[in-house]
Amino acid sequence: AFQYHELASEKSQAAYANRAAADHCRSAIAIAERLGDGVSQQRRRALSQRLALSCWHLSEFRASAEAFRQAAACADQPSERALMLARSAYSYHWNHDYEKSREVENQARELAIANSAEAAIAYSQMVRDERELVHGRGLDDDSEAKTAAAQAERSGDIVVLTHLLQHLGQRAEWRGEYRRAIDFTQRAVALAAEHRMPGEALFGHWFLGIATVSIGEYSRGFELLGGALELSDRIGARAVKARLLNTVGWSYAELGCHSHAIEHNRMGTEIAREMVNLGLVAGAPELYANAAVNLAGNLTALGELEAAAEQLAAIQEQHDTDDDPWMRWRWALHLRDALARVDLARGDAERALGRVDSEIAGARKRTARKIEARGLELRGRTLVFMDRREEAESSLREALTIATSIEHPPITWRALSLMGEIARRRGDRELADRHFHEVRTLIEIKSASIDRDELRGEFRSFGERLITDPLAAYR
Repeated sequence: AFQYHELASEKSQAAYANRAAADHCRSAIAIAERLGDGVSQQRRRALSQRLALSCWHLSEFRASAEAFRQAAACADQPSERALMLARSAYSYHWNHDYEKSREVENQARELAIANSAEAAIAYSQMVRDERELVHGRGLDDDSEAKTAAAQAERSGDIVVLTHLLQHLGQRAEWRGEYRRAIDFTQRAVALAAEHRMPGEALFGHWFLGIATVSIGEYSRGFELLGGALELSDRIGARAVKARLLNTVGWSYAELGCHSHAIEHNRMGTEIAREMVNLGLVAGAPELYANAAVNLAGNLTALGELEAAAEQLAAIQEQHDTDDDPWMRWRWALHLRDALARVDLARGDAERALGRVDSEIAGARKRTARKIEARGLELRGRTLVFMDRREEAESSLREALTIATSIEHPPITWRALSLMGEIARRRGDRELADRHFHEVRTLIEIKSASIDRDELRGEFRSFGERLITDPLAAYR
């Protein structure tokens, strides 16, 4: 019976049937307890590690953390023990059990350093860096993450190197350095494919898709995100699937295609809510909030202001009552932006301006360039609404400068359309036409990268609305 469950767990995991793999691992481990010395520590370690990986892919993070700790207890070599502890710390981190993550990561680091175990040193450094980042530390210093990646490469551990490359890609994407993010994540995805472990690069697939969409390569970006969604379904990764659905929703919204976006954001909120109800994550404020805020943005753009305001009120209450720090700094900025857009659509420009100034300050503090550019564009939009033309133009030029430097076209066409509106109000028809021509040209260029006729047509119609009434195009 033990051998049957052991072999079945291997075959199930190889076929991405992680639920079956976890069940067989648990059955084999239970039998091993009864068999005592009849089962070697090496086989126990392999089963515990397989269980930990299966649970990780299933978004059962606490079970994953505990199984990795059991694998560490069965490991013969200190280097193996240290790496299993580091991976346990990462699973505890994703379970939002920050104190336990810190405790186990410290154990892993001490053991790894004492035994010159570079793979474990690199992984424990990644865990520490990510924990500090999601708790709000700035993104300006990559030095420790780069050192960890170099250690991972020297160690020859492909899984650890894949995770470190994804981590560097994530950092670059958050800063708006999309080309660097693409370089890191493409390498991670290629390594995982080469070594037949695609699940280990799921985050790489996700951030590669985000970065590709962000620079306006839309068909390729949607293809990548679609592939990542398929992979998340194959391995059962609900936590990442919820975020991927939210990312696809955001991608459609960038093109002004809110009727497409709203469906994906709704599915993202449903999965996030289910995970909270099942107790798979502790409250999951960020997991739910990002999709819910995006959904409110879709409703605002479609003119359903009361529904949007109701949606955002629930997220604001969550923000005020739930102090879980997981990416709070980032989703709180998204919340301010969405609230400001509802305020502006209702005509309350002063209130919108206060929210957007807070968004810009928060983005600058964290070196989040895309969010800063988005806030500056919204500030310019609000000031155009208030007919404070010079201030509006200053904010829009700042937004345009950042958008150009990070290669993010949506901010560019939004800012240019508003600058055209300012010129039109001043009676400078020549300058207005020049700005609107730039908008049309950019929309036409980017629409060529969309291979779906319906989506391309909707995007082009949105481009025309940007020119005829720039203030109303996003609401």
